[in-house]
Amino acid sequence: MGTGRPSFFSAKGLILSIALLLSFVLVLTVAPDHNVYSKWHEKRIRIYYDVLDKYNARMRPDQRMLERHKYTYQIVQWISQRLLPTDTLMLPPAEYVTNFYPDAYWVDQRIFYYFCGPIPTVMYGDTARAHSANVFVLFQPQGGISIHRKGGRTNVDSILTVYHNERSNNRPTD
Repeated sequence: MGTGRPSFFSAKGLILSIALLLSFVLVLTVAPDHNVYSKWHEKRIRIYYDVLDKYNARMRPDQRMLERHKYTYQIVQWISQRLLPTDTLMLPPAEYVTNFYPDAYWVDQRIFYYFCGPIPTVMYGDTARAHSANVFVLFQPQGGISIHRKGGRTNVDSILTVYHNERSNNRPTD
């Protein structure tokens, strides 16, 4: 006949909890300044940190970014160089961009900021700030990129429809 209590309130559970608490306190008091990642740090990070001056002498930071991220960095730089100071860019949804470029991680605001600095951007799914966007990016099947501004020849609603259609076509079905 059960008492209705969960099993972790049993005597064994209490003893285990006390043992874990004591072992945790023991570890903290015996080695409070011990870095558990020191060996990993020495193998993976320190070797590059020691030769960082040599790397810096060979390449500028933008060259290193280009070598590391290839066309992703080039796309973001191309877009950011064509923006005006008053522009707010709506980043296209990843589902749309992956149809043209497989690595579409730059459509996240944080990554875009990392690549090109403080440029006003709005995510496609940000319904609260979407109205502030006045610049949109479209990709052509032949590999071209075009930038469209509100008030230009292109209807903004048609661009948003393209974004929405790609996003809804790539959603998993239940």
